[in-house]
Amino acid sequence: MPFIKPSRILIAALCILHFGTAMAQQKDPLVGTAFPQFNLGDLESDTANNATISKKFILFCFWSPKNGPSIREREQLNNLVGQYDADSVWFLAPTAATRLESEVFLKTGEWTFRVMPDASTLIAQLKIKQFPTYVLVDFKGNIRQVIRGTKPDLFHYLMSAIDKQYGLAQGFKY
Repeated sequence: MPFIKPSRILIAALCILHFGTAMAQQKDPLVGTAFPQFNLGDLESDTANNATISKKFILFCFWSPKNGPSIREREQLNNLVGQYDADSVWFLAPTAATRLESEVFLKTGEWTFRVMPDASTLIAQLKIKQFPTYVLVDFKGNIRQVIRGTKPDLFHYLMSAIDKQYGLAQGFKY
């Protein structure tokens, strides 16, 4: 086996670290775009659309009742809702599942997000293929952050993302 100089190992490690970090920080193509036009009903027959969410900060959780992380993360998401004023930050949970499938799923436990079934069109417009996917939308209807998939400490990760983006939308500098 040939001898590899330690300096080359260090350079290779730094390259992997640099490019790995750069790839992890690449901006999602949805960030900075306007949230698409939508009109969805929730399980209580209330409607959410672009007009009703204007001047609100929204965390959309796109989920599936057949997806393990969507199911496991529900408790953390419920705890997250309680951290914010309901007039300032809304938590909406669109799903491609039907109303009946959503109601059956919710019999397994409470979810404080507003569940919005039959959202296939919106999911397709946003090109969401992985569940869960979280989309933060600011007061002006612009997508501020997209989080695809699950995170080890989802509660703190999302709370940090909301606090940072909410602050930035209000003009604070981080």
